[in-house]
Amino acid sequence: MRDLFPLSRSRLKWLCILCESTGLRAAELIAARREHIHVTRGGALLEVIGKESRAREVPLPKVAIEATREYFAARGIDFDGAPPETPLLDSLRNSSEPLTYSSLYERFTRFVRRAVERSSLEPGQQRAAMKASLHWLRHTHATRFAERGGDLDVPQANLGHSDLRTSARYYRTQIERRQAQVEKAFGE
Repeated sequence: MRDLFPLSRSRLKWLCILCESTGLRAAELIAARREHIHVTRGGALLEVIGKESRAREVPLPKVAIEATREYFAARGIDFDGAPPETPLLDSLRNSSEPLTYSSLYERFTRFVRRAVERSSLEPGQQRAAMKASLHWLRHTHATRFAERGGDLDVPQANLGHSDLRTSARYYRTQIERRQAQVEKAFGE
């Protein structure tokens, strides 16, 4: 039987890295298999089926591929030689079974709760942080991409937004932040 504690830590680390760097929905993550990752000249891509059964390819940055390799190794699986049907996110007790949505929700919520309880956040900040969900990493993906000056069409495609206005809200936030900083620098 596998030692589940270090494996659980490895999975949570991978989960945070992958979700922040890709913006995947929980359902897309649960459905992802090894066969959905393809390496191209430009890097790696993950094929996903999003809302309304729309297929898209999401770029996997090097940090996500490396974290995936480490997570597979922790599971005792060779990433390159893994069977195509191997779930990217497994149930820990059986590496050939994907984690269920309810188990993913429960485990991520428990992880957030423990992290917040051990944090030095003020009580009000702790209450807000306790509401964090895996979906927040989807927002983090878009926000950090906008903060780092990326083009608007990239998070639109990565997140599977059919309407550019949905992705644009992350950029409006950045404009407001820029306005405030310019005002502070050049105001009275």
